Amino acid sequence: MLLRVVSFACVAVCAVHAAPLRSLPRDDYAPIAAARECGPVPDFVTKYAPVLYLESQDNYYMTDPIDLFSHVTVLNDAGGKVAGPTPLSPSNLDQYPGGSTYLTSNDNPETNPAWQHGLPPDAATQRSPSPATVVITPPQGPESTVDVHYMFFYAFNRGPKVLGRHYGSHVGDWESVTIRFAKAGTPSQMWYSQHSGGEAVAFSAVEKTRDGKPIVYVARGSHANYINNGVNGDHPYALPFGILKDITSNPAGGAKILDVAKNYRAYCYGPSSSNRDTNIFTPAPSTDVQDVAWLNFRGRWGDKQYPKSDKRQYSFAGQWHYVDGPTGPVMKNLIRPDICAKLTNAGCEVQSKNFVKEMPEYALPREYPDWGANASA
Repeated sequence: MLLRVVSFACVAVCAVHAAPLRSLPRDDYAPIAAARECGPVPDFVTKYAPVLYLESQDNYYMTDPIDLFSHVTVLNDAGGKVAGPTPLSPSNLDQYPGGSTYLTSNDNPETNPAWQHGLPPDAATQRSPSPATVVITPPQGPESTVDVHYMFFYAFNRGPKVLGRHYGSHVGDWESVTIRFAKAGTPSQMWYSQHSGGEAVAFSAVEKTRDGKPIVYVARGSHANYINNGVNGDHPYALPFGILKDITSNPAGGAKILDVAKNYRAYCYGPSSSNRDTNIFTPAPSTDVQDVAWLNFRGRWGDKQYPKSDKRQYSFAGQWHYVDGPTGPVMKNLIRPDICAKLTNAGCEVQSKNFVKEMPEYALPREYPDWGANASA
């Protein structure tokens, strides 16, 4: 059975440079070498779209990144206003410079503005009111693998607590999971974003719903993505003795369920027809926002880290209360040789089993139970 093809076409957007793709085989994917326009979303993209388990006590839900524009002002590193088109829109955001440019909240995050919270998914349909952003890359390498990035925007990241105080909070939060598909549209590997890094695992080891969708455990406030529920919902990181940790939950513990396939915008990202060394975004025909300039913004989707002199700021053991907002989709290494978003000195380690990560100083990882199809979703 042949895979339905995603192809790419050049459009008038701000081009993004990346390493050139290797030659593509001229068989199932031959139309890509000829057409290059983003076609209908392939069935496998929605068939294997992840199901998110949102932590039971988290009240910062996914939001529409386009809605952020009406709540921010573009400031530079020194806090000055950056000249550019107004009002901000999906068609002009990339006209602002990247680097030290920040989409800075017009509201003090300490006042807890309603727009930073979003709305929960519908309990009956598991549909989020705000769309995910799905980015599909062209087939790469001798195996013609296709990476699909399922990206989630949250207007605010509330960092975990240490001794009753939050650390690692920031306005704006881009998180993602990536699934690598083999030539026949079969998922082989997954990547889960977590803070400044993440982890990769073989798809065969991923916990799944009854209909085979991968399950992602989303941490309270930080929205880091995990392959399992940790040790009773705990995921220690950064500091010893487990004093800084993410918290997740499953449906039995009150987690809200969000099916990404129920609401998303899809875009292709790959070489333009005029220059194979230049990668661009193009929208899928069904996507409601056809402008792609917003995806190309290379600045920060949130406030600059507040200085120590700011009364809202504090630190402990190298961890700060407020940190910089995140970079956006174009900065997420969308076309990558391995499934990992960032390569370490040891390369990209893909776990073959579903391990619970405990405190590495004192315990070895232990294997998560192989539950097969999950009975809760």
